[in-house]
Amino acid sequence: MPATVAERLIGEATLRLYQNTGQWPRCFRGPRMTTSATTQAALVRHGYAADFSVCPQRLDSLRFRGGTLHRLLAPRQPYRPSIDSPFHRGDAQLHVVPLSTIGLPFVSGVLYLFGLRLMKTFFRLLVWEARRRGTAIVYLFHSYEFSQRTAPGASGWCDGGRRGGRHRWHHRLYEQDREYRYATNLGLLRYMCAYEGVMPTTGARLVARLEEERCT
Repeated sequence: MPATVAERLIGEATLRLYQNTGQWPRCFRGPRMTTSATTQAALVRHGYAADFSVCPQRLDSLRFRGGTLHRLLAPRQPYRPSIDSPFHRGDAQLHVVPLSTIGLPFVSGVLYLFGLRLMKTFFRLLVWEARRRGTAIVYLFHSYEFSQRTAPGASGWCDGGRRGGRHRWHHRLYEQDREYRYATNLGLLRYMCAYEGVMPTTGARLVARLEEERCT
């Protein structure tokens, strides 16, 4: 989108978040994992420290919109992006924290499609990689996945993925029982948190750690 539109939307959303929470947000994830150099420049101007919108090596295209194929070759560990591209290293005053991927993204949709056992195996592979590269493991889910009604403007879960009068066919394959989704996510989170050497953290704390490492 044009720079003026990105600036306005991010500015308005940031102000609403502050008015409702009393805190200025520091971490950003674009809708449907979208970002751009224009978006990141606006984030820097509004005081954000990190963009969590990059999905390197994500081979599926179900939710792939915007950006370029360069995202497939983006670094798999946190990095500072170029001012010209969010998918290349550079010296922009922002951290990019990529979503964990190994062909498929480490997201709740994969959990609902393939089950808890496969996701535990997926996590163990990510732990092996994280220990080798010293990177973070990032898992993505949405709070509305556990509610009876979807958030305004959000892609549907309980309604089979209805949005704008259309159905996203892959959402029909997801487990639709919200209690099951909640229980399986809790099971996965408990498994991850109990894994030796894994330390759960927030985005803000992770970014603070990255900034400390950069200074030292």
